[in-house]
Amino acid sequence: MTSDIALFIIPRDMHDKGYRVHGYIADFRDYAIKGAAVLTIKADNEYFYLIGQAKGVTISSDFGVYDLSDTGINEMQHKHQGTITITNNTKAIVYLTFIQVIVKQK
Repeated sequence: MTSDIALFIIPRDMHDKGYRVHGYIADFRDYAIKGAAVLTIKADNEYFYLIGQAKGVTISSDFGVYDLSDTGINEMQHKHQGTITITNNTKAIVYLTFIQVIVKQK
C-alpha cells in the first residue's frame, strides 16, 4: 500500500468506526528489524497500516497475516491491530514503514 492510498483510506475507516476527523492521530513509524529478530507491538486501541511491500518478513495480528513468501495466503493484510508480531525471516536488517493511527475516546 502506498502512503497516498493509506491516507485516503484512514479517514474512511475511522469514520466507519464512529470517529470524527479529530478523533484520531496519524503518524509515520519506521522500524529497523535486525536479521532473524521478532518485534512485538501492542496496538489494542491503534491501527498500523503497512506502507510499501515488506519482503522477507511475516507480519501477523488480530486482522490477519502479511507474508509475500507464503503462497498459502490468499490475501495480504496491510492493516493490523491488537498484538502485532513482525518476524524478520532474513539475516539482513529489514526496514518497515507504517502509518500508526491512535484513536481517541469517542
